[in-house]
Amino acid sequence: MSVAAGTVPTPFKGLAAFQDTELDALLFCGRERERDVVVANLMASRLTVLYGPSGVGKTSLLRAAVAHSLRAVHDAAVVVFSSWAGDPKRGLHAAIEDAVGFEGGGTLTETLAAAAGIVGGDVYVILDQFEELFLYHESEGAQGGFAGELATAIREPGLRANFLLGLREDTLAKLDAFKGRIPNLFANYLRLDHLDRRGGRAAILGPVERYNELTGESVRVEPELVEAVLDQVAAGKVDVGQAGRGGVQADEQRVEAPYLQLVMERLWEAEREAGSTVLRLATLLELGGAEAIVRAHLEQALGRLGPEEQDVAATMFDHLVTPSGSKIAHRPQDLAQYASVPEDEVVPVLSALGRERIVRAVDGSGAGERYEIFHDVLADAVLAWRARRQLERERQRARRRQRSLLLVTGATLLALAAMTAVAVYALTQRSHARSEAHQARARALEATAFAELSRDPQRALADAVDAARADPSLRAEGVLRRALIESRLRRVLPALGPISLVSYTTHGPRRMLTAGADGRVRIYLTRDGRLVRTLRQGGPVKAASFSPDGKLVLTAGGRAATVWDAASGRRLRTLPQRGSATSATFSPGGRLVLTTSTGRTADVWRTSTGRLLRRLRHPGAVFGGAFSPDGRLVATVGADRSGHRARVFDARSGRLLHVLPRIGVTGATFSPDGRLLAETTYAGTFLWRPREGRLVRVLDDGGGKVDAAAFSPDGTLLATAGEDGAVRVWTVDDGDRLYYFSGHTNPVVAVAWSPDGRFLADASLDRTAHVSEVKGVEVGERVANLVGHRAGVTSIAYSRDGASLVTGSADGSARVWDARVEQELRPLGSHHGGAVTASFGAGGGLVVSAGRDGTARIWDVRGRRLLHTLRHRGPVNDARFSPDGRLVVTAGADGRARIWSTASGALQRALGGGGPVLVARFSPDGTLVVTGRADGEVQLWSAGAGRLVATMKAPGRVTDAAFAPDGKSVVTASARGSFVWSVPSGRRLHALAGASRVAFSPDGRLVATAGGDGAARVWDAATGKLRHVLPASGRGLTDVVFSPDGRTLLTTSLERDVMTWDTRTGKRLHVLVGHFGTVSGGAFSPDGRWIVTAGPISAILWRTGAERPFFYLRGDTKLLTAVSFSPDGRLVLSSSDDGSVRLYTCEVCGGLQDLLRLAEQRLRR
Repeated sequence: MSVAAGTVPTPFKGLAAFQDTELDALLFCGRERERDVVVANLMASRLTVLYGPSGVGKTSLLRAAVAHSLRAVHDAAVVVFSSWAGDPKRGLHAAIEDAVGFEGGGTLTETLAAAAGIVGGDVYVILDQFEELFLYHESEGAQGGFAGELATAIREPGLRANFLLGLREDTLAKLDAFKGRIPNLFANYLRLDHLDRRGGRAAILGPVERYNELTGESVRVEPELVEAVLDQVAAGKVDVGQAGRGGVQADEQRVEAPYLQLVMERLWEAEREAGSTVLRLATLLELGGAEAIVRAHLEQALGRLGPEEQDVAATMFDHLVTPSGSKIAHRPQDLAQYASVPEDEVVPVLSALGRERIVRAVDGSGAGERYEIFHDVLADAVLAWRARRQLERERQRARRRQRSLLLVTGATLLALAAMTAVAVYALTQRSHARSEAHQARARALEATAFAELSRDPQRALADAVDAARADPSLRAEGVLRRALIESRLRRVLPALGPISLVSYTTHGPRRMLTAGADGRVRIYLTRDGRLVRTLRQGGPVKAASFSPDGKLVLTAGGRAATVWDAASGRRLRTLPQRGSATSATFSPGGRLVLTTSTGRTADVWRTSTGRLLRRLRHPGAVFGGAFSPDGRLVATVGADRSGHRARVFDARSGRLLHVLPRIGVTGATFSPDGRLLAETTYAGTFLWRPREGRLVRVLDDGGGKVDAAAFSPDGTLLATAGEDGAVRVWTVDDGDRLYYFSGHTNPVVAVAWSPDGRFLADASLDRTAHVSEVKGVEVGERVANLVGHRAGVTSIAYSRDGASLVTGSADGSARVWDARVEQELRPLGSHHGGAVTASFGAGGGLVVSAGRDGTARIWDVRGRRLLHTLRHRGPVNDARFSPDGRLVVTAGADGRARIWSTASGALQRALGGGGPVLVARFSPDGTLVVTGRADGEVQLWSAGAGRLVATMKAPGRVTDAAFAPDGKSVVTASARGSFVWSVPSGRRLHALAGASRVAFSPDGRLVATAGGDGAARVWDAATGKLRHVLPASGRGLTDVVFSPDGRTLLTTSLERDVMTWDTRTGKRLHVLVGHFGTVSGGAFSPDGRWIVTAGPISAILWRTGAERPFFYLRGDTKLLTAVSFSPDGRLVLSSSDDGSVRLYTCEVCGGLQDLLRLAEQRLRR
């Protein structure tokens, strides 16, 4: 659809609601976030309730934003209905038929089913101003009439229709009437608040921009006017006479949209009448300010009526507005009867008030035309005017009442008794309504937080915290957890002025720096953000960086560059400039410094002595320069008579090699191998051979001025960014554009690659930074949105390990962000061959791993260091701690199991000899050890004395063993048969099916076996009787694990199949989809809330009960061999065929209180 310019007399709506039209959708600005939240909920849920204060703008949002957006959904119909005064059943049926284009019949459910069939999809029913249903049809209740049909349709299974009820916040308790008819009535509530100031600005500036685009005019708004209007229409600030309701606390951060629209409409009219194309603050002041404009709207309209007409209006208002401030519609003949005047005297008054937008005619759905107050926000003003109009009459009546005071007093006492009873009931209802509103607000905050995740994660986190505090439910916990994941801000580093430069050390001590307009360079420790040095350059800092070894800092500002000692902050060298310093940079080895200035020179200095070595002369000011990676060339950007050009010099001799012919140059960057020079200009990017001065290719797709460029670490890609707010990634070899990342609304001024070249970060003047994935799982996608700066982001840099990003901003702060897009298993240590398994000790502070390099290793988790190496004469197949953590037992391919001291690493006992030992485990009390060999021999040993207690024989390799929780039996696994043995006698109790892995349930009543035939089996531990056969995979199973409560069994397989089962019924609960190959094993967290599984090259963390991954935990390069949780459930441990032993710290795996504490820490930063 298109909008003609002539259809836009004014971009503001006054008190008129925005409608579901193309023009109104264009002009409706400032509610984009709320639109997305409501649309997402309406599409996902059978019933959504949207509520908010009177006059908050629900109707405009639902019509111009929600309904209009949903009309773009393929195979769907949108129905908006709000005519409650007449017959709502007939009216809604007609609205559905109009929306779909058919003549239906029958019940509401049947009509909706027919409509869904015609469109071939869903019908979205928006019931606006739903509180009026109770106003006009309260006697019907929820059991019969329209309300009954609506309840039936909402709960009808399979009906392809979703419903939204929009109503005022103070009528929320009215929905109680539906509680018995609609399940989960209060499950999906959204609260619409007043516009925030950001939305208010958009509501002022956006319509004017749309008007200019449609008409070709150039109307503008003074910034001072925008802020003044927002201040004056702050929520609760405009007082139009809320008689009898007490004061309203103004909220400076929220604005009342109807008043904003009314004020802006009046300003627009005044400026256009004066022939002005600027909306000015002076005009607002001439009109008396926002409150005067709002008051004048009603007063002037009513002042145009004669005295008798004003009396008629006052009487009508008594019936058009209820004492509580609700508007109600009436037919003209009814209003005439109320006013005790002929109908022909009422109609002219209604027409006059209609022209002034005080009242409006509404469809009565078959009951004739009715009139109501034009907008909810006029209700209080109408009551106030009516009160003033009747004040004199009330005084006269008061004098008459005084003469019969005794009678009145008696009547008053009776009335007081009645009012007391009513008050008790009202208080009960109010308490109930507040409780429902409390839960509803929590639902609304959850929905808002969820919708904000990609746009403003920090705000989403704050909303999620509020929701969790308001209603500490599992749902709120889930939203808070997701918000914590998306919230990447770790600390804020303040300065005294705009920050233009940020940088990390690339070698040496881990530090970062910030610099900018306040003339100070601040050096921080990377690990905790602690400020360790402040260097005072004097004048705004134009350049600041660490030397390649991290020991020095180079700064430029004023008329000098300075070399500092990074550790002590001592000034080492001052390098004077002939003009204002514009840049300074170290050579690749740090032995030289290049400075540029407005004094027409670029100078090369000896770092160690501060001696000037070469002066590279230019015809004009020089704005930047850089060494080539081998230090042999220098590229500069400077001015001459034609414009800004790039020049290439020989760094050793200072000889000018080439003046590149392009003008309008904004920067020059060498490729990592020094073979190319990327020259950014107002007309694209040019790649040159710097030594020959030869143009290789032009990178330009019409994007205009390019402000920043950076080669990927391997030099194969070039990222460029500029005025159009987009970031482009080009392939260097052929000049093709590989990726185009849009999304910024202002220029992008800086780009930075992660050290591994997988991610690209950018900084924009729109106050945000983005991270996009260039190589990996989500290649070509924006994977993080860093929001929080209050002014443009001017600089950005990655830490050397790629785990952190720092951004600098004109708001006077630098912010440090978690740059880890993927959750990573970080190395604890490694074996020289594959790591077979790894497990935690009792307290979680130690880890033992077994490797094919002939060692078991004990690691300190906190210090991430190796404590002891326990050696065998061949591969170690198993290693486990004793229950008290004091001992470790290892199983060696050299035919021995060994017991070691955890504290000293000393060998305590060597257990027998024979074939390779594949498994060794302690009993629950730590007094016994069971071992299983490749030849089928199973042995029980005394852990203290190393004495053999019993020997048993199984038919084949013993691959697993598990003690019962009470230690009185042990089960072993082998492919040709699994057995339950009595402890300590070794007597065989039960023969079970062959298996690779076995497990006892936590209560010891069940045994689970993982079969090579792809089936898991659950057995009765006491009788050996088979309970369930669980067909878990087409290939062999690799693991069976009971949940801590014993109700769920986890199975993993050779064929990527991961499933959970109900141990009581044998029914499959969930199929966990995410791995693409062999899954070696799995584990439940100690609280049973999480599952971790070991896949081909990544572990996956799952929420118990979910079928999709919560996190992929990457880092390993070969098949994972084992995974487990620490005793507190906060760490995940993995071992891999690549020899590594890795840990992942799961900050968000705790319960709600843990999450709230973490969120509060992050929000305080």
